[in-house]
Formats: sequence, structure tokens, C-alpha cells
Amino acid sequence: MGREIYQAVTFLSREQEHLLLDRAPHLKTTRWHPNFPDVIPPTGGKDLGMDAILDHFGIPLENCMAFGDGENDLSMLIHAGIGVAIGTASGAVKAQADYTAPSVDEDGIARTLSHLGLLPEPESSSPNQPKFTNCYWNYPHIRCTI
Repeated sequence: MGREIYQAVTFLSREQEHLLLDRAPHLKTTRWHPNFPDVIPPTGGKDLGMDAILDHFGIPLENCMAFGDGENDLSMLIHAGIGVAIGTASGAVKAQADYTAPSVDEDGIARTLSHLGLLPEPESSSPNQPKFTNCYWNYPHIRCTI
């Protein structure tokens, strides 16, 4: 192929996963769905990607927050200063997080940021109420428009 591969997605159940890993012990998997594991190098993971971004911007790990809902987010949620499981996450993911947010459909990220004092509190959870959109992070400030 001539290019480095960073990630592949396969269609394997947990019971079938050994069929890949027995033949490729130099890889690891991280699952985001019961039938879809991501295949990554053993030195890969969202926690390491997060570290690269934090290092680039000079942000301490304890000042970082990560949001996720799948098992493939666990390394990042555990590693972050604050790990937030989105409401639709499995019990295993929620158990490892510092905080569980409402679902994305319930503006879970915006409501969590409001709860932590990083955004103003939304006025209502009514379906007719506008949702936060276009959030931009310019350390140490988060700006969102409605």
C-alpha cells in the first residue's frame, strides 16, 4: 500500500475476535459496538492521541475533559482529568467515568459543561428550545452559540 495504517474496523463478534488476534498478535482491538472492534497498533489509543494534542497546546492533563460512550473511549476517559460517559454508554463505560452525562439527544455535553460551570445553563430542556451548536475551544475558554 505504501502508507502507514493507523486503524482498521472489522466485523467480528467478541467470540470471533481471536481469529484476527491469533494471526496478528502485534495488534490490539478496542470495541465500540458488539460486532465492530477497531484494530490498532499496541502503542495506539485515544489516550495517546489526547496526550499529543495536549502536549502540542501545552495543556496539563488535569485540565482536560473527555466525553465518550464506547469501550473504545475507555482509555481516554480513564486518562483524562475528567472522564465523562455519555448517557447512552454501557454500564462498563459509565463505571469507569468520573461523571455520567445525559444523552447527546438531551444536550448531554452542553448540560455537563454547564453543570461544571464552563457554559451558561440552558434555559429549558424543551424540544422547542434551541440546542447549543458551534462550540469552539480557545484555551482556557469555551464559546458556544445557540
